[in-house]
Amino acid sequence: MRHSLTVVDLMAHDAANTMKAFQASCPPFELVCEDWHTGLPECRFDVVVAADIFPNVDQRLALFCERLLPITRELRLSVTYYNEPRYYLTRRMNADEVLCMLAWDGEQTSRTLERFE
Repeated sequence: MRHSLTVVDLMAHDAANTMKAFQASCPPFELVCEDWHTGLPECRFDVVVAADIFPNVDQRLALFCERLLPITRELRLSVTYYNEPRYYLTRRMNADEVLCMLAWDGEQTSRTLERFE
């Protein structure tokens, strides 16, 4: 049975018991603890909300729009960008590597979103 609400979250910031407690306090919904790119259920959506993950937490904004727009009636995004250079030193989880990630600016974010007007 498909629930009327599906949550897809990699769960990078919350422990499983935190999400289980949240899920128990809400109306029934399906929780998919995977990356949206690989864990998205095969179905159509009325509304998809991506709250403050693009473009800096997940830099695949264009891939997200390409994947979701054809199967979603309404896509709502809140985006964060920085017009002053801002960067993050990060460590890859699947390799012994440190990366320097430059946050997106308004021009880059706008250029990406304009493709989907």
